[in-house]
Amino acid sequence: VASQKDAAALRRAVWTFVATGALGAVVGVLALDPARSKLAAVRELLVRLPHFGLAANANYVGGTLTLFLPVAFWMAAYPRRAGAGASTADGPRQACRCRSRARVASVLAVGLVGAGLLLSQSRGALLATAVALAATAACTARWLRWTIVGLALAAAAVIWTTGLETVLDPVPGSSVESTWAGRRELWQRALYIGQDFPFTGTGLNTFAGVVDLLYPLFLIGPDARVPHAHS
Repeated sequence: VASQKDAAALRRAVWTFVATGALGAVVGVLALDPARSKLAAVRELLVRLPHFGLAANANYVGGTLTLFLPVAFWMAAYPRRAGAGASTADGPRQACRCRSRARVASVLAVGLVGAGLLLSQSRGALLATAVALAATAACTARWLRWTIVGLALAAAAVIWTTGLETVLDPVPGSSVESTWAGRRELWQRALYIGQDFPFTGTGLNTFAGVVDLLYPLFLIGPDARVPHAHS
């Protein structure tokens, strides 16, 4: 996208980017493992859908879709810019039809990518998407900046009153390593490893064995096999 030098080529590149994200959302959802879903309703929905049998990591799917949703969202919000190529060459009527098609296509892309992001249930991906949308919205209008500041203060108040664990922890009954306390313990062990092996590390795919041997987990327990630090 950044390498395009004229407006028409830039629009084509952006549309290709958004279409890739929409296709990736469909493929990613069909590759999710329903058994790993945190919510029963989402699990039932995924079971009803065709499945590729890939058991894709939900965080990978959600993190990938985070790259596409802000672009698709702002194309839907500003269809004139998304479909402005026909304004001078084909007349105002054709330009209006072009903008309408651009709005429909971009709204469809937002729906597909947004649905994929929600079905992934990745808290990190949802948080990253919210930050990206807030950062880009702050550049569009002054009133949006103040709205974002107000929402940020409201979110801070909710976290202050309810606690960070209540906000970030998944549905009750999930594994301990998925909770905020469990993640903090894993991240602490990862910092210990970085301090003790700063130059060479411990090697590929050795986190679980090294943690069990040198940095035992207390909240998660010794029987749980955690292949990485969830960082």
